[in-house]
Amino acid sequence: MVRLLPPDKAEGFQMVLKVAPSDIDFLTRIIEALDGMGMVSTVDSALGLVVIWTTPDTQSDILEILDSFPRPIEILRPQQ
Repeated sequence: MVRLLPPDKAEGFQMVLKVAPSDIDFLTRIIEALDGMGMVSTVDSALGLVVIWTTPDTQSDILEILDSFPRPIEILRPQQ
């Protein structure tokens, strides 16, 4: 499992999300298909917790993608 870092210790931008556990793979494939826009790591698959690592240049694009994502997503901790 992935260990989340406190915002002041994380390099880059972490977006912590909650999705249906069955949607983790779908979300991962969508983000990874966007060639370098973000990297998805599963924090807790049973709870549907994931983190997306982005850069300052890609964070707004990732937010747009999440906004139009066809399944429910809850942003628990937005990027810094």
